Amino acid sequence: MGIWDKPVKADGKLNELEGFVFEVKSAAIRPNVHTQYGTKDALDLVVTIDGKDYTYSGFSAGIIAQVRNADDGDFPFRATVEKIAVKNGTTLNLVPAGDDVELTLEAPAPEELFPADDDIPF
Repeated sequence: MGIWDKPVKADGKLNELEGFVFEVKSAAIRPNVHTQYGTKDALDLVVTIDGKDYTYSGFSAGIIAQVRNADDGDFPFRATVEKIAVKNGTTLNLVPAGDDVELTLEAPAPEELFPADDDIPF
């Protein structure tokens, strides 16, 4: 990340979506993110819960491949996240859910978004 790059404020990690049905509003790939494992592409998935948007971020090669193939007309859609086996381990994939499937993902609690820090001197 460079000095002028805007950091992404994530509300959660992609793997936290596993097992829930949610509505994906949009997705963006952030190329060349420097990590302790080298340079990787990151993904920001914007999920709508009760009319409010939340960003879930991560490095899932499976979902990144799906998003690379997406068109603007693909959004919004309902989906769930499923862990699948790949040649070198596992990855996450988006699995479509019908429009009639009940949404089960709940908004993160405020303390999960902004954990308390007892070291703050005020």
